Formats: sequence, C-alpha cells, structure tokens
Amino acid sequence: MQRADVDRYPPVLHQIRVLSEHARVTVVDRQPEHRQPLEVDAVNVRRVRVGRRRAPGPIGNLMEQIAFSRAIDRELDASSNVVIGYDPDAAAMLLRTTHGVPFLKRIVHLHELPDLSNAGRITRRSIRYLLEHLRRADLVVVPDTERARIVADAYSLDRMPLVVMNCPMTVTRIPESRLLPLLRDRGLADARIVHHQGSVGPDHYLDQVVLSMRHWPADAVFVIVGSGPNEFRARLISLAESIEVQRRLLFVERVPYDQVLSYAVGATLGITLLEPTIDNQRYCAGASNKRFEYAALGIAQLANDDPGMEQIFGATGIGALLSKIDADTIGEAVARLLCAPAMTAAMGEKARLAHLRANNYETQFAPVLRIIESWETNRA
Repeated sequence: MQRADVDRYPPVLHQIRVLSEHARVTVVDRQPEHRQPLEVDAVNVRRVRVGRRRAPGPIGNLMEQIAFSRAIDRELDASSNVVIGYDPDAAAMLLRTTHGVPFLKRIVHLHELPDLSNAGRITRRSIRYLLEHLRRADLVVVPDTERARIVADAYSLDRMPLVVMNCPMTVTRIPESRLLPLLRDRGLADARIVHHQGSVGPDHYLDQVVLSMRHWPADAVFVIVGSGPNEFRARLISLAESIEVQRRLLFVERVPYDQVLSYAVGATLGITLLEPTIDNQRYCAGASNKRFEYAALGIAQLANDDPGMEQIFGATGIGALLSKIDADTIGEAVARLLCAPAMTAAMGEKARLAHLRANNYETQFAPVLRIIESWETNRA
C-alpha cells in the first residue's frame, strides 16, 4: 500500500508480480481520475479516487489521508497475513495498529529516505512517527546499502534493513527495438546512440551532457526518453542550437513502463548521471531503476562515482564512472567509449550476465519472499 499510484513505481509492480505467484495480493493506492486503472493478473486493486473536486491545500490532503486510511482498514479487516507499506504515510498508518488482525506481519519498504525538508504537513507527521516507531515493523526494506546504514542509525533499529536493489524483472529475451525505427524515420539509421531515460530535469546533468556533444563523434545522437518541464526541454534545445548539434538531439515522450526497455534497445551507451544534491540522490547506487535496466539489456553506461557505485558498477566492469562531472569530462568519456566498440560491447556483455545472475528482481526479492514463507509456516 502507498498513497501514490503504484504504476509509477517499478519495484512495486515487480513485487506484485512475484508475490501474486504465491498468494492473493491486494493493492491499495491513490488513483487520480486521469489515469487508467492498474491491470495485473491475480491481483485485487483498491484505488482511492482523487478527483478534480478535491479540496485544495491541507484540507484536501487530510480528506485524502482519511479516505486512504479507511481503504486500508477495509482491506485489513478482510483478512491479511502480511502488509507492505512503501512510503512514510502508508508505513505510519500500518505501524499505528495491528487493525485487530491476529499475527499480522508488517513490512515497511521505503522507496526513499524520508526527508522532512521536502514533505507536506501530513507526511512530516508520518516521518516523525516513524522516527519513534519504525522498530515495530517486522521487516524494513530499502533499495541501497548506504541507505540501510542511514535508516538503521536514524531510526535506532535493532537490525539492519534488508537491501533489495531496484532491478527489473529478469529479461530472458531482449525485446524488439521501438527506438531504431524512430531513428530510421528521421534519417539516422546508422547513428551511434547515446541514451537517457526517465525523469527529464536538472538533477541529471542533462544540460552538461548536451554541451558535451561538441566532443562526440559526428554520427552520435543523444536520445532522451521521458517527461519533464517544458521550460527545461526548451533550455536543452537552446543549448544544442548554441553548439549546432540540435539535429542530433531527439526527444521521446514518456512511454508506458512495459515499453520502456524497447525504447532503449539499440542504444550504444546509457547516461545515468545523477546530481548528488540530496541524500536520496547521493545514496542511489542500488536504487536507480534505469541503471539496472540498461544493464539488463546489455547496454554500457556512464554514471557518477557516488557511494556504492564502484562496488556495483565500476569494479564489476559494467559501467564507466566519473568523479568529476562537467561538459568536457562527460564529452571526453562518451567519445572514448563510442570510439572503442569492443570495450563498450564487453561492458554490455558483463552487465547482461550480472543481470541474469543476480541483478534481477526475482533474485533480489528472494530473501524477503523466504521470510514471508517462514512466517506463513510458523503461522500454520
């Protein structure tokens, strides 16, 4: 359960699919009117509607929180053995009571490090509650080793949270590319493709990547798949025009998650730089979906050398890491990788093998599944 709609959170979708193979699963989340209902086989979905008539400001937030809480109560009363809360608001609701359900096991799986500085009034109250009561959870899960240390210390946990990295489900077969036909239609069939997918904003050094294109081979294009503020997109176009590479900068709007991988297939290099302005971006080695998605497809990537990145990506040879990030450094690194196809291909092959062996969600989530199964055995 979480207050945001789960179809924007790939790790939740992966968990739903894994868990639905073993038990009856119910999802409780928020469903704005303009989005389509979540459709997953063998799963019940209870979506708290947030319509256009929602009251503004704190009153609207409170009404939404009450509706969400009631939806959770109804589902728990219907008999639940294990409940997972994915954000501070859902986790706080979950830990406040056992809801009269005997032997209920409560898992708190935090997508992000709770951040009081960037939270609304209700969420701030939830975070403060967690500071005192997160120890009541039967299991705490986070996606990154450094975050596990931070959470264990900040919340005075008796044991370290379990780390489940945000890898995709096992990609047994590389999907057919939707990206390459787009480039063919634009007369760029033979281009070498540098790729970014996900959020399009200033936190990803995209302005510096565009400026770095002056160092790239002349046949290299930069494809950005995802959505973001129109003014930021206009800024990127303006920067591309200033160095006369605008024809080689291409945008693809946000695509459904089940198509994301197909819009990356065919890329030579993925760009996964993330500006470490806050802890959730600094400690992101295991939490970045896109980094593991590129690896699953056998695509080499260029990332920044933040905590944990050397262990997962650098030392394993599945990514090139930068400690200094500016347009010149990025450009030189991209040019070096594009001009060494054998090295880049080997990097991609190692990444693909690491995905099949360990960096897939089934393997990452297996320890949690074993714990849940042990609870069910003890209950029986």
